[in-house]
Amino acid sequence: RNNCSAKNECAIIGISMLNAHFSAENIHRTLDTVKASFKKVVFMLPDKPAKHTLKGYGYDEQEAEKTVKRKFKVLERDCRRSIASLNLPDTDIVRWKQVDQKEAYEAMLQTLNELYEKDTVFKADARATTEAMYKGSQFPKKKDMKIEQQIDAGTLFLLEELAFILSSPELFQAKDTTYLYHKEMPVLSKILDGTYEFTPPENVQFQRVDIREEL
Repeated sequence: RNNCSAKNECAIIGISMLNAHFSAENIHRTLDTVKASFKKVVFMLPDKPAKHTLKGYGYDEQEAEKTVKRKFKVLERDCRRSIASLNLPDTDIVRWKQVDQKEAYEAMLQTLNELYEKDTVFKADARATTEAMYKGSQFPKKKDMKIEQQIDAGTLFLLEELAFILSSPELFQAKDTTYLYHKEMPVLSKILDGTYEFTPPENVQFQRVDIREEL
């Protein structure tokens, strides 16, 4: 499932708003590393879901919207510069408004929301992942938030991100998609391995990308 040595159809590079890894240089190096292994590459910029994360830091809707707009403007600029520099005009940049009303995405999100309510192992893993993110973050809070409140908000981001990844073959009309990230994603890996009460799509893969090495 995690072998990208063959030239697969579509790669999705996940970009995180609050992760210092996603400098202009690292975005460029990631695209340069993976471009030869896939027929198509897509940058995923989860702008709307990121508002949930910010609400876990005490941001209200207006503050979250303003911060997301500013930060993703910079990230999209860096992605576009990398695409131009590497002369890869077919590389896409996807913002949430392009998928938010798509039937495949909405159906998958509903399925994951239902899974979250019925599968205690999935729910525990999702919440533990979100808790670890907040506890390991240096991002400043706007107001004091209890950890359970943070998890309630931030888990919504995770569910929307997973819904995008798992519905991506239909969203991009691709026979297979591979989600690329710079570190392991245990919940996604468990979904794809069939750990939870959910049958995963067989044409979705996950690959951790080390930008120091070729895939």
